[in-house]
Amino acid sequence: DSFHDSFSIVDRDYRIVKLNDAYARMRNKLPGDLYGEKCYEVLCGRNSVCEGCVVEKTFRSKKPCTKEKVIIPPGGPETWIDICTYPIFDRNRSITHVIEYARDVTVRRRAEEEKKLLINNLNHLSTTDGLTGLFNRRALTDILQHEIERAERYASDLSLILCDVDKFKSINDTYGHAAGD
Repeated sequence: DSFHDSFSIVDRDYRIVKLNDAYARMRNKLPGDLYGEKCYEVLCGRNSVCEGCVVEKTFRSKKPCTKEKVIIPPGGPETWIDICTYPIFDRNRSITHVIEYARDVTVRRRAEEEKKLLINNLNHLSTTDGLTGLFNRRALTDILQHEIERAERYASDLSLILCDVDKFKSINDTYGHAAGD
């Protein structure tokens, strides 16, 4: 219980043989409800090992493994956890148990998602006209440069069609070329 993060030890039958209070809290359970139980039964309500189980992967590979996943405890908020597993060997180098160490990474995941949304929003704002929603001059320049490079790379032809809007000169003359663009 000196670990702040979630910690458990599972035997070859996937029974939880050691755990700390943080492990039980993370899963919205009492320690007594978990001790001696098969992890996939008590935590997931399953009758067999969960698909993609990192503990099972460690038993198979005999190597430490990691996995990031989301857990949604009954009545609790969605929680992202980073799980690290480590094998425990006997004298014959057979794995007898797996240590599972889990850390709540929800704050980091939410920050990453917010960052992605912000970047997408900034990218949209920097490439589209706010009034029409159409690509702006900057986006057009980027697209043209990309297409020119692609045509050069594949030694293919490239065409560009220009349209002239009638009487548009008066817009440029009145409001300036930046507004016209």
